Amino acid sequence: MNIRYLGQYISQFRRLHPIAIDFNLVKGWHLSLKQLFQYQTIAELSHFLQYGGERTANQPSKVRNPLRCLVPFSVDHRKIPFFCVHPITGHVHSYYELAQKIQTKYRFIGIQSPMVDIDPPFFNNLETLAQHYVEAVQAEQSHGPYHLGGWSLGGLIAYEMAQILKKQKEEVQCLIIMDKDAYPYPFVHQDEHLLTYLFEEEEVPQEESFLQMNSTDQLNWLLSQHQVKERYNNNDPGWIKQHLEIIRDHIRLMSKHILQPYEGHLTVISSEDTANKTGNDPALGWRKLAKSVRAITVPGNHDSFIQEPLVERLASEILQNSPIINEVNT
Repeated sequence: MNIRYLGQYISQFRRLHPIAIDFNLVKGWHLSLKQLFQYQTIAELSHFLQYGGERTANQPSKVRNPLRCLVPFSVDHRKIPFFCVHPITGHVHSYYELAQKIQTKYRFIGIQSPMVDIDPPFFNNLETLAQHYVEAVQAEQSHGPYHLGGWSLGGLIAYEMAQILKKQKEEVQCLIIMDKDAYPYPFVHQDEHLLTYLFEEEEVPQEESFLQMNSTDQLNWLLSQHQVKERYNNNDPGWIKQHLEIIRDHIRLMSKHILQPYEGHLTVISSEDTANKTGNDPALGWRKLAKSVRAITVPGNHDSFIQEPLVERLASEILQNSPIINEVNT
C-alpha cells in the first residue's frame, strides 16, 4: 500500500466497519469489508447483492442458485459479457489482470466453483458441472450469441458448456481455450495427478506410500509437507485443506471425462512452453475434435502467460481473434 493513502484507507475503514456490521445484523446479509471496498459505487454494490450476496437465513443450500457462481469483474452492461471459467483451483482471482486488459471490448464475468463456498462435491461428472454453469450464464444472459473461455481446466469446462449450448440451438460466437490440451487423460492414478500438480518438477517423498493412503490421511500428509506449505505461503491449514479438496475433486471429474466432437469454431491459445511439451502442436490436440480451430502460441509457460507482463500479449490475441471487435466497431 502506498503510504500516502494510508490515512485515507484508515478513515474509510472506520466509516465502513460499522456499516458492514449494521448491514449484516439488520438486513440479514453477509457482507465483508473486503466487499465494501471492492464494490465502490452503489450500482456495483447493488449488483453484488443481487447476484453474489449471501442470505444468512432461510437459505437451505448455496449451490441451488446458479448465479452464485458468477463473479463480475465489471458491471458495464454496455459491453458484451465474456464468461471465463475457473482453473483447477476453482477460484477466478487469477483472471484479474486479464479482465482489466480486455475490458475495452468485454464485460468480464468469472465463473467460480461453488465448492469454494461449500464442502461436499455436488457433481458426478464434468457434464453436470458444465450444465450448472450454463444455467448460471443463462440466468445472466438468456440467449446467445455467447462468448466463453477458460484457462487450464476452465478451457475444458468451457468446451463442454459450448457443447450444451449448441444442443440447445444457441449460438456460441466465441470459444477460447487457454493452455489446455485435448489429449487423453495421462495419469493411471488420480493421486499421481495431484502430486504432479503440487510438487511440479520436485521429487515427491514417499510417493508409493502416499498412493496407498486413504483420502483423509493423504490430506493430512500433504499439509505436513514444507513444499505444500511454501506453495501456499504458509496459509491457514484449514484454507489449504479446502483448497486441496477442491483441486482433488476437479481432478476426479477430469480423469473420467471423455471429450466428444464439437460442431463449431474455437480458438486455442497456448503458451510456448506447453506447445513444446505437446510436440510443438499449438492446437494442443483440439483439431481432432473441433470442426474449425484457430491456434495461437504466445510467450511464457502455463502460469506466467496469464500474469504481468505476458498477459498483455494474451489479452491482445483474445481481442484480435474475437468477433466482438467487429460488433463493437459497427
